[in-house]
Amino acid sequence: MRREWDEVQRAVRDGSLYRAEISTLRRYLEIVTDPPPSENPAFHATLQQVSDTIRYLILQKENETQIAKSLMWARIAAVAAILGALLVLVQLLIS
Repeated sequence: MRREWDEVQRAVRDGSLYRAEISTLRRYLEIVTDPPPSENPAFHATLQQVSDTIRYLILQKENETQIAKSLMWARIAAVAAILGALLVLVQLLIS
């Protein structure tokens, strides 16, 4: 448990938290929600900030994924429409 907590702290310090994959962020969130015991109130405040940041990053990455999927389907629909229009044009030229 201590090693996992150290990994989260390292990710916060070196900024790799912001580049982490969504699965890593979810793992970090699990670690942060079950921290090592501490009587220090500042630790708990920091922990809440880290937890909020991780949740925000997860939401942001999920939104980016959803937008990318939507754009992919929009491109596919555009290509299908162009192909349909070309087929109609070819049929008109042949007739």
